[in-house]
Amino acid sequence: MKKTLILFAIILFVFKVNGQITYDIKGGSKYKDKTIVFGLKTGINSSSFVYSDSHLNTLPKDFLLRADIGAYLELPISKFLSVSPQVLLSSKGSSTSYIYENEYDVSYTVKSRYISMRLPINIRIPVRALNNNEFNLFFAPCYNYLLGGTIALSQPGLPISDVNINLGSANMRSEDISIFFGGGYRFRINLTHLTLITKVELGYNMSITNNFSDMELNQSSTPTNIHSYNDVRERYNRNLEFNVSIGIPIRLGRSECTDFNHDFPTILDTRRIKKTYKNPL
Repeated sequence: MKKTLILFAIILFVFKVNGQITYDIKGGSKYKDKTIVFGLKTGINSSSFVYSDSHLNTLPKDFLLRADIGAYLELPISKFLSVSPQVLLSSKGSSTSYIYENEYDVSYTVKSRYISMRLPINIRIPVRALNNNEFNLFFAPCYNYLLGGTIALSQPGLPISDVNINLGSANMRSEDISIFFGGGYRFRINLTHLTLITKVELGYNMSITNNFSDMELNQSSTPTNIHSYNDVRERYNRNLEFNVSIGIPIRLGRSECTDFNHDFPTILDTRRIKKTYKNPL
């Protein structure tokens, strides 16, 4: 909970700093692109566990795809720098299958769900050949809280053949801290009366928190599939993520602002229009 409060304090500080940046309405040299964007994002990730036990890391990792969905704000700090606080419903997990004692086919799959709060810091690199298009590099601290999930175990021929377990604090730590970094491409789609801000991103989410629960580590809860992992060491979430997001500008500025369609005036431009075009009646 303390980590959550710290993350929200950082977000509020960013809002305060962004709010203190002033605009030169006359379009002088001080004017910068200050459009705030609200958007939705979704994506898929390839998820797995990494163990501190070198033997467990040699187990084959089956291909496991999980989904993410959420919302974000993009808050510009300067022309080349912005932050994007976001909240996601993020799915993680791991899947493996192997031969136990050269005889039994064992499969072990964990599917977990988290509410994830992220604060990406974005470096925006304009593409000169394409107007209003940008490359985007980002780095984000993340706080992830476990909502639940399942463990599916199949080991024919052993005393426990098929098991499905609801994932809780006895099986996995409820809080997870991770670092998310990567890059992408940001471009605008101009519609008749609206501009959509679209981003395509590829990133790597690296957990720095051992997700074995305290109950497992102190042996007060014995893992069902004792052959699948050694819970006296460490285990971390790892995700390779592909995300697509679409947003709309929510703070109107001058029509020169690159995050708006140039074919219609914004709130600040209406002052100039009223002075230039007087009602003949």
